[in-house]
Amino acid sequence: MLPNRYQLSSTSINENVSANSTVGTLSTTDSNSSDSFTYTLVAGTGDTDNNAFGISGSLLTINSSPDYEAKSSYSIRIRSTDLGGLYTDKQFTIQVNDLSESTTTTITSDAPDPSVVGQNYTVSVSVAPSSGAGMPSGSVQIGDSVNFCTATLSAGTGSCSLPSTSAGTKTITANYSGSTGWLTSSDTESHSVTKADTTTTITSITPEPSELGGDYTIYMTVTTNSPSTSLISSGTINVTVGTTTTGVPITDGQASLLVTGNSTGTVTIFATYLGDASHFNTSSDTETMRWKIHSSRR
Repeated sequence: MLPNRYQLSSTSINENVSANSTVGTLSTTDSNSSDSFTYTLVAGTGDTDNNAFGISGSLLTINSSPDYEAKSSYSIRIRSTDLGGLYTDKQFTIQVNDLSESTTTTITSDAPDPSVVGQNYTVSVSVAPSSGAGMPSGSVQIGDSVNFCTATLSAGTGSCSLPSTSAGTKTITANYSGSTGWLTSSDTESHSVTKADTTTTITSITPEPSELGGDYTIYMTVTTNSPSTSLISSGTINVTVGTTTTGVPITDGQASLLVTGNSTGTVTIFATYLGDASHFNTSSDTETMRWKIHSSRR
């Protein structure tokens, strides 16, 4: 009598299990309780993936480690044959269980490196499966512990820009937050930010020329040079008028000094920015101040 019913104890297997792992156990029910059965993979309807499996006794095994992202199910055809040579064929669909995969996050570039204070730089990242196929999606948060941006992944890559707010060596951290089917991961990279070059300018002297003995005001600016866009809000400009030097504090890139004229003719004025933690000092700007001399009539 033909074997009247047989089954496979499990028709699913987790992805990433090792090669030759057991899928399930085959068993047959027959009216002859003393009968025994052998199992083989056979050609026929549903035999598409027979070559991916093996049978040892009553155990169905998978030849290679399965990867859900590469193949989510298999179709096989198995024959159960009794001692008398009678057999029954049956098609099975083996499902691969999708598990959360480990990932590897890599900071692929941070450019320009070094950057200067007041200049943005772009951090590029990639997120890939640690093994197997597929492409992680989602986003990566990137930061230097003070400034942060978010890179949205497309085909496993993304980028965003960070500002350079202070000079020094920064540690960039990229944290992938994970998504459905993908685990979190992170990477770090060192980035250097140098001081920005600056330009000091005596913008005007008012009034000029000045009345002998009269007051006049020197107006100055300090600006950062390209590619920096930083506004200078600290530091001092040393202003030398003749032989007298006065330190003038900077506010929002500007400074001024009130001077009392006490001589005739001309005097040379030097203005030199001394720099700060984020900005280099610059060479002096120079202007010449003239006083008016009045004659009296009798």
